[in-house]
Amino acid sequence: MPKVSIITPFFNNESPYFRKCLDSLVNQTLRDIEIILVDDCSTDASLEIAREYERHDPRVRVIAMTENCGAASARNAALAIAAGEFLGFVDSDDYVDLDFFEKLYNAAIESGADIVKSAIVINDQKKIYLHKWIEENKYIFYAQWQAAIYSHKIVMENNISFPADIPTGQDLIFQLKCVYYANRVKTIDDAHYYWVRRPDSLDSEFSPRYKTISQLKVREMFVDFINSNKMPRKDYMHIFNRVFHDIKWIFNKTTSADAHKIICAEYIKIYAKCKYKSDFAREHHALYPYLACEDLDGFYKACKRMGLVANNEFNFKLFGKISLWRVKRAAGAVNIYVLYVPLFRTRDNWLYVFKFIPLFKFIRR
Repeated sequence: MPKVSIITPFFNNESPYFRKCLDSLVNQTLRDIEIILVDDCSTDASLEIAREYERHDPRVRVIAMTENCGAASARNAALAIAAGEFLGFVDSDDYVDLDFFEKLYNAAIESGADIVKSAIVINDQKKIYLHKWIEENKYIFYAQWQAAIYSHKIVMENNISFPADIPTGQDLIFQLKCVYYANRVKTIDDAHYYWVRRPDSLDSEFSPRYKTISQLKVREMFVDFINSNKMPRKDYMHIFNRVFHDIKWIFNKTTSADAHKIICAEYIKIYAKCKYKSDFAREHHALYPYLACEDLDGFYKACKRMGLVANNEFNFKLFGKISLWRVKRAAGAVNIYVLYVPLFRTRDNWLYVFKFIPLFKFIRR
């Protein structure tokens, strides 16, 4: 049995990123691994690149999907044949330290933990995401799911997979279920997963409506899962509050008031499922009255008053179909900041001199 099965789905990634990813996997210091590459019907030379690595390394296995089904189905196909004691996931744009899986595996064996999480590096900036708190409460492990290994046993025994009926966010559902069934989550700071955010990355764009709907569906699935499984009230509310904290991120990945209304309507629906509404009212007292009486317009206006809804329309029109992050990367030495300048307050909202003011800070290289 391999110590770790590493799963990497790919689609049309005929690029240096893909080779850098694969080189970081086949050269791991932990030699007793298997690497499962899943081609989601690429139309470029990605499959040939994967086959090349398969020919040169017997630990590499390539699965060619018969139809394009998305990353969730690709990962599920790999789960069906994985034989490792632990499971690791590396996206085809990303890469890891050469001793990444050795350090995580050793930490898992020494600690007895079902999940071990590493540090993550995003665009050359190291992020040690709440490691101290994750050690104390495993449910704080909510993001950066790929920077970890997971016990294959708990995945198999609890029939955990990636929901294939939603286009984005499936990894969060997989992560939540693994964390729920795990005995503990161990963290280490000296192993690094390198998350590469390319200029054309899907995560860097404003979300089209179908992705917004998908992200909302994921949050509803979160609540359905915690409602159907037993957990301490404190942990339940931690997850439920996390779902509501995500509303700002979802708002600001969209560009239209219509989409914002869809988000508000879905969050009213999610709130109705909360087991402990009195606890929620204490945490979100400014939103609670509108949610309790299902006041869609009132809830939307309250979100705007609290700054949860930014005016992405101006930002979107100013830079075309390029997000602020892409402009910053394209400019190279330019950092873009945004300021809100409140002028005066009306009954329902703040008015601003300018909703967005781009400021440029030039850095000498």
